Amino acid sequence: MCKKTILCGGLAACFLLIGCTTAPAGDSFAAAAGKGDITAVSIVNEADAQANLPVTFALPFVRGAVPVGETLAARLSNGIALPTQVDAKATNPDATLRHAIVTVVLPKLGAGDSDTIVLAPVRPHASTRKSVTLDDLPQDFDAAVKITLDGKTYSASARTLLKQGSTRQWLHGPIVSEWIVRGPLVDAHGKADPYLAAQFAIRCYRSGEVRVAFVVENDWTYVPAPHAMAYAAALYIGGKQVYANDRIVQYAQTRWRKVYWFGGTPDTFVRFDSAYLKATDTIPNYAPELQVSQTQLAHMAARLAASDTDPGGVGLVHKGMPAAGGRGDIGPLPRWTAMFLTSMDPRAWAVTKANADLSGSWPIHYRDRKTGRPLSLDNHPRASAHYMLKGQHDYSIPKIAKRPPGIPRSDLRPNTAHEPSLTFVPYLLTGDYYYLEELQFWAAYNSLMTSPGYRDYSKGLLHWLPVRGQAWAMRALAQTAYITPDDDPMKGYWTAQLDNNLEYYSRQYADNPDANPFHAVLHIIVYNHGRGIAPWQNDYFAWTIGYIAQLGYEKAEPMWRWQAQFAVNRMLAPGYCYVYGSIYSLNIRDSRHTPLYKTFAQAYDASVPDKARDAECGSAAMASVLGRNFKPGDMYGYPWSPQGYPAVMQPALASAVDAGIPGADKAWKLFMSRPTKPDYSSYPNWDIVPRDSQPNED
Repeated sequence: MCKKTILCGGLAACFLLIGCTTAPAGDSFAAAAGKGDITAVSIVNEADAQANLPVTFALPFVRGAVPVGETLAARLSNGIALPTQVDAKATNPDATLRHAIVTVVLPKLGAGDSDTIVLAPVRPHASTRKSVTLDDLPQDFDAAVKITLDGKTYSASARTLLKQGSTRQWLHGPIVSEWIVRGPLVDAHGKADPYLAAQFAIRCYRSGEVRVAFVVENDWTYVPAPHAMAYAAALYIGGKQVYANDRIVQYAQTRWRKVYWFGGTPDTFVRFDSAYLKATDTIPNYAPELQVSQTQLAHMAARLAASDTDPGGVGLVHKGMPAAGGRGDIGPLPRWTAMFLTSMDPRAWAVTKANADLSGSWPIHYRDRKTGRPLSLDNHPRASAHYMLKGQHDYSIPKIAKRPPGIPRSDLRPNTAHEPSLTFVPYLLTGDYYYLEELQFWAAYNSLMTSPGYRDYSKGLLHWLPVRGQAWAMRALAQTAYITPDDDPMKGYWTAQLDNNLEYYSRQYADNPDANPFHAVLHIIVYNHGRGIAPWQNDYFAWTIGYIAQLGYEKAEPMWRWQAQFAVNRMLAPGYCYVYGSIYSLNIRDSRHTPLYKTFAQAYDASVPDKARDAECGSAAMASVLGRNFKPGDMYGYPWSPQGYPAVMQPALASAVDAGIPGADKAWKLFMSRPTKPDYSSYPNWDIVPRDSQPNED
């Protein structure tokens, strides 16, 4: 099926796209999972025929699906049991399994063929199989980074670092083991460069294949005069060069990553059951009937191929994050990730992973040399990365030094208010350590970008950000706290940081009888000369706080139920017409020096044009006030656009239904009855519906 679609952003130009759609993918194999099973995945062979094929992927689990004392067993859809290794990473408060990395071995898989694997909970049994150890690495294996900087050569060897014993065991079992090692780049005399470091993730399978993830970092926080540098780099496996770049410009607080194989490349694509992933509450509940544009998938893959994916590039992420207007990386999840989750198309997955790999290009990485971890406010309560505070004696993060001659100014501008979620889903579904660290780095960065007093020092409060920044920073913090492994030294830290913020929102709003009557999160009232707020920013926050509650954080529930009323009242409040529920700015007082209004009717009268106030709600007369392309009942703010303000409001209303807010079902029904709705096939970011797909009518 093909149709013409007009895509517009709130502040962006419109353009015409002729696109063909395909039915939702990823569920055709799910029927293989029967009663008592957890889920099924499909393994697609993207290479020549392979035998004894190991496949590693990760999964979140519905709470309670894998009880305490149980693990997972895998079988083919024909019932044949498969060798299975489960590396449990995170558990729920009741100790049931939350997230694990799963490795299976397929007996054979033809070129281009696929197999369905069913996962079920089982009691573990004693195994006589020995775990893969460092002794199982091929004798001729090594991985090395070599760089030439200012005429000198520096290098780091994975085998040397492994022998030194400073490793983190990431996977451990009879099918596969993985070790994470880090170390400095040193010259021929053993002298280390004070800024650059290398990290290797070495994954060794029993069958002999070794995967190496190389990471080169310039991210130490407490070094004198951190700065950009230009160098030539080469990567080697088994003495063979696998990558070379004659000129890499690496700015301070960045990293870059490349992945290569030794001894064979198990080239597979894992297709997950979209419905099951949504049931875990870890991803948004995208509309099940959503059909994704094949034209847009092909266009997106072509754009990635034409983009900069070398070290320092960002793929399809917008380089100037502070820029206003609709764009693909803004939303609960970025456009490419939403398209993958709703289509399970390998092109969307390739874009999602590529952009996640390039997350390291952003100058947001602050690693503590003493701990080897992202900077902790518990250890550095007065640290600040704000450009006006760096280098001051009270703030311990050094100022970035002047760029050396010949190195251009970086055009990457991170910004929490427009921050995408680049690595949560990639970590959720691969278990790659790099993606986990990226999650943690971004969560740490969001707390560092202010004066320590604004965030209450070590508490890491985020209320000082604009409301949209609070939404995306809270999303990053919650995802990090939720998915960080139980044995990670910072697990408790992220959980405490999240608790601090949830407790703040309860005190300030949900448990405060004097909180504003609109049930809106207020920051600085800046719109319309200090009179107005942006409802759409609150819609971002409404989805986020509901998402956090649905992840199982009970402290989020009071704020969820309090704030969700804002969206419902913009649809149903007396004296307020739902057509303007998606208004760009809502005046809530007469001036910056006067008290807030007490009712939505007052806010409505102060915010909409006189002709709209005089017209019947949803009438042709009201539509004519909005513009010539509007139909009776259309809502304000590009109702035809998947980036418009009604689209942005949709997840907030869906969250209100999930929260059980009085009137939410009625508001949702009214919202869905509007005559003009977006075509989400090319832009599914906001096509989120209640988790109960058929809300009750009032």
